[in-house]
Amino acid sequence: MEKTFENWLVVSDIDGTLNNKIRKLPRRNYDAIKKFTDLGGNFTLASGRLQSSLERNYNRITPNQPAVVLNGAGLYDYKKREMLWRSTISQKGREFVKKVAQEFDKPFHSVDIGIYFDDYVYIVKSGLFAKGTMYFDKAHYEIGRGIDRVPRDGWMNVISWSNPITIKTLN
Repeated sequence: MEKTFENWLVVSDIDGTLNNKIRKLPRRNYDAIKKFTDLGGNFTLASGRLQSSLERNYNRITPNQPAVVLNGAGLYDYKKREMLWRSTISQKGREFVKKVAQEFDKPFHSVDIGIYFDDYVYIVKSGLFAKGTMYFDKAHYEIGRGIDRVPRDGWMNVISWSNPITIKTLN
């Protein structure tokens, strides 16, 4: 009798974990997921990506559970096409992001900032890093809004991009 996995849940990150460094799914990973779910296992993905960006990868494999999106800020059900759960950033967190945006607004000491909502990104400060991420993730986004013009409610994730030296000073 073959072992079954009805009581198991496996959640995998996508970029650099399940996918390789060039964002491709190795066949052996696909086959392992398929065998696991065929034997009753529960499988899904977890990512920092928006649900629309993760969907292409989600649909290429055989997940059977909602996905964790936006670095854990949301749980999205692709079958129902709805966000089942979300956690938003508090006023204190929003104030911190505003402070970072003001403090790191100097040549050679600048930080790109993306504020992530359910399935949309407001790029508060845009540079090469932010534009590259939006391109590769095929994200829905808008560039050029000042942080004071971003809607107050619904912030689920904030990403900062910069050169390694500047990012280190954020820690």
